[in-house]
Amino acid sequence: MAADWLGGAYAMTKSLAPSPKKEMSMTTTKPPTRYAKVFFFVTAAFLATSFAQAQAINPAQKQEYTDAKSELDTALKSQASKYSPAELKQAQESLQSADNSLTTQNTVKFSQFTRLARAQAQLAISLADLGVESDKSSGVSLDLQKAKNEIAGLAKQR
Repeated sequence: MAADWLGGAYAMTKSLAPSPKKEMSMTTTKPPTRYAKVFFFVTAAFLATSFAQAQAINPAQKQEYTDAKSELDTALKSQASKYSPAELKQAQESLQSADNSLTTQNTVKFSQFTRLARAQAQLAISLADLGVESDKSSGVSLDLQKAKNEIAGLAKQR
């Protein structure tokens, strides 16, 4: 049994051995090799994924972008430049990156930067509102302290 297997293996290797060299003329063509086929499919897959990333921006993404711009405009109109300038700058930079992604038609980056810009603009607005309320509460605290001092002064006069 082992001899049959070995004999069969020898026969297989002999059949796979290269044939005697023949002169090749310039007009003969070989079928594509395995490597050429693999190269073709890898290239095709790469191009397909490249085109998939270069899809057009859909209406939902355009709406997200419009919302992010609106939030940034609201942040600029609020006192965000006073109370949260770093967050406001980050929102502006993220929106600029979304614009850059729009020109290259990279929809994934466009969506990511748009969402990030909107979140940063909302954070800037919230921090600005917090700063305004904090200033108001400190003003109220000063008024309260003045009132207490007046009451203490009146109590001493009695």
